Amino acid sequence: MVRPMYALEQELNAFLTEKREDEERSELTVHQYDWSLHRLFQALNDFKRPVNPRKVRKEDVEWLRDEFIVGTPRYKENEIGRLLIFLRWANHPEAKKWKIPCGDTSPTRVRWLEDWEAKKVREEARGMERFIVHFELDLGMRRIELIRLTTASFQSGRNQQRKVLIHGKGRNGGKYRQISWHPETPNILAELRDYRNREMAKARAKNPKVKVPDNLLIYERGGKLYPYTKSGIDKLLYGLGERIVVGDKGETLYFTNHDLRRTCGRMMYRSGVRIEKIAKIFGHADTRTTIRYLGLDFEDMDEAMQQYSQYQNALVVPKMVQTEESQIIGGQGGI
Repeated sequence: MVRPMYALEQELNAFLTEKREDEERSELTVHQYDWSLHRLFQALNDFKRPVNPRKVRKEDVEWLRDEFIVGTPRYKENEIGRLLIFLRWANHPEAKKWKIPCGDTSPTRVRWLEDWEAKKVREEARGMERFIVHFELDLGMRRIELIRLTTASFQSGRNQQRKVLIHGKGRNGGKYRQISWHPETPNILAELRDYRNREMAKARAKNPKVKVPDNLLIYERGGKLYPYTKSGIDKLLYGLGERIVVGDKGETLYFTNHDLRRTCGRMMYRSGVRIEKIAKIFGHADTRTTIRYLGLDFEDMDEAMQQYSQYQNALVVPKMVQTEESQIIGGQGGI
């Protein structure tokens, strides 16, 4: 007879392997799943609760939330969320229907750049940094979407219709969407074309038969041409942030790819672009996801209340003109 924990381990390994093979999942994300799931199931086993992922009960999950997981509501939500994703993957008969509230899990601070910081990033970016910043900060792309860009991704058709074909994240190889060009995109593409030509010339000088990748973002090394990877893009942005000084103490500005994407959405929103349009550009099926990206905080809500108050105070109540008839009707005698 197969021991429950041994059988569980086989399923967990299969689940984590699938996560690792997904290009969208970083090793850090997989490690978080690994640590959380092993820890939660070990707790269930220690307290004589089911560890078969198809027999875990809602009361078991609620017990984990209330008695075992220690932390903020948001931390509890993340831990329970990973567990539910695994249970659904394992075809739990009821897990898809479960709602496990964890209290107020709204983020108190979502990372984005201030508008002036974003402008400084755009001004300081050079070479490949400039292309990456444009795609993420101006067009709102994810890092994986940059890596998947090809020489055919930017298209200019009839009637000056210009679109970007984006291969996004998601199951079964990812989802596709189309967005419009930013007004600065033609200049960026001209610079990128020159950059690619220089990299190809360097490679061909060393190796005339060099194979040119179809990826849009490439670099030369040792007579070969390589597409940029996640770590390569991260390294470039890290170097860019180190050159930008902010604050009274002369601190450097560190930011991630996702920070630039969030900042793009936030600046669009502040410029008056409707959330529905931002969601379409970002590839969000639900505007609630977009709202989280915007990082609406108490400063924004205070702004909204001030704006609402000004509207209320601007309202004018029309004066009622009393006629002889209204005086009779409103008088003490009545009708």
